[in-house]
Amino acid sequence: MRDVWMGRARSLAVWAVAAIGITALLMMVLAAAIRPVGSIENLPNPLAPPDTESPRATLMAFKKDLEAAENLITATYKQHIAEPGWFMSEETKAKERLIRAHFDRAMRCFDLSNVPPVNRTKVGMEAAMLVAEIFDRVALPPIDSVPDKAGMKALTDKGERPQWTAPHTEIRIAKVESGPRAGEYLFTADTVQHAYEFYKKVRSITPPDNFDFYAFYALSPGDVLPPKWYAHVQKLPPWFHKVYVDSARWQWLALVLTLLLLVAFWIAMFRMTRPHGFLSARLPHWVAVTLLPVSALVAAWLANQFVDLLNFTGPVQQILSTSFDVAIYLIFTWLVVDLCNRLSDWAAYAWGANRFSFDAGVLRLGIRLCGILIGTALLAYGASQIGVPLVGILAGLGVGGIAVALAAQPTIENFLGGIMIYADRPVRVGETCQFGDMTGVVEEIGIRSTRIRGSDRALISIPNADFSKLRLVNLSRRDQVLFNSTIGLNYDIKEDQLRKVLQGMRDMLASHPHIKSDRSSVNLSAFTGSAMELKVSAELVNVPPQEMGALREDLLLKMLHIVSREGATMVAH
Repeated sequence: MRDVWMGRARSLAVWAVAAIGITALLMMVLAAAIRPVGSIENLPNPLAPPDTESPRATLMAFKKDLEAAENLITATYKQHIAEPGWFMSEETKAKERLIRAHFDRAMRCFDLSNVPPVNRTKVGMEAAMLVAEIFDRVALPPIDSVPDKAGMKALTDKGERPQWTAPHTEIRIAKVESGPRAGEYLFTADTVQHAYEFYKKVRSITPPDNFDFYAFYALSPGDVLPPKWYAHVQKLPPWFHKVYVDSARWQWLALVLTLLLLVAFWIAMFRMTRPHGFLSARLPHWVAVTLLPVSALVAAWLANQFVDLLNFTGPVQQILSTSFDVAIYLIFTWLVVDLCNRLSDWAAYAWGANRFSFDAGVLRLGIRLCGILIGTALLAYGASQIGVPLVGILAGLGVGGIAVALAAQPTIENFLGGIMIYADRPVRVGETCQFGDMTGVVEEIGIRSTRIRGSDRALISIPNADFSKLRLVNLSRRDQVLFNSTIGLNYDIKEDQLRKVLQGMRDMLASHPHIKSDRSSVNLSAFTGSAMELKVSAELVNVPPQEMGALREDLLLKMLHIVSREGATMVAH
């Protein structure tokens, strides 16, 4: 009884975890789905890019758009919190789109070419806010002292580098020499990379307005505007708002709880989809098995979305985001390859009795190779998205391909041998053949080897490269089989009895449905010391291989009957 209740308790726990996990996933999907997209429809000249023709123009465009974004966030957040309901009003959504548009324009003043595409937007926004905070603490010179287009031309004519460095900092605006933005003056990629380090060095300096906008952004959830539930988080005790590794403790706690919930959800799915699990017993096998990578993919994707919602920043955000993106691409590759493998097995099974034939094997291999190629492409694309150079990946794949080809030379040779068997078709599945000094029935022509069931019922596996070089005799395709037999008769037989025996055998062979009447003969061939020898020869036609033994036996019994009927006796010779 106790075991029964324990089993029910475990089942209830699994269902509870799964239900909580599904509910949390749906909530996170909703939270991710309601984020608006940036729009510059309310800006004058919305299609005009920021002016970046000189360091002065770039600096002025950057400060203008970033200050506009910060002012809008400060004002809109207060209005957003005061509004009733759980979601943004249409007016707030419009302002958020405008905020994003200003951020997008400010980010265009930075060289983000060295930032992985998957983190480019987040890193660009943070770099813009960090540089603005640094400029608030380190006074900039008058804007007229920053070189304009004519000033940069004069510097270039003197042979100096086309760049400007903010006084008393390592923040530089330099001319982009190559790429799609060549000729523009942007905050350098090195400035983007070290912006967080520069900010930490001056963070202790109090800004003129006593407000650290980047700290407000980093310690609050949401992408641009904090969601309404952040007002409740702000009411938590001070302990939850203490900063630990550049993020508030409540952010770390929410991340840990979310990851634990997602892991518990995936474990529940694993238990329910394993053999004899709840879902395995109620769903088709391939559906239950596919749910495992699908649930892992959804969990990884939602974890990534939740990290964005919690708004981790700096190196922590890059590590977490990159880790989840790697997991997503790996799981997605696993799912694609697994589905292609199952599709290949289904396609081979669709061939019915010939699912082990070489045709089915080629189809199976083709689908699996497609899965491997798609998976490789996904991994290469994913690696390029997280910052691994695609050229290096392709070069590595080329070198790796050569190494694999050398290591797999026997496999390739066997595969080509299988292609030769397929093209020439000396044997097929189900046919009886003689190879070397052995005979057997072909059971499977695979990609690497051919399997033959020997006469002793042993399964013989021969590599295709070796099998294609053998002298193959296809016994199943014989259009006729030669029957030869020698009969010894006792010398006591009389001449008329001998003639009747000969004629009787000739008549029997001539009337047999599986013997060519014009290709059969029965003759007295020799006199030996112990018997008179009769030579019997015939060509058998239209006889299945499996019936050949029974036909030979039938012919020998009929010849014995004819000899006995005429009163003669057979002797060994």
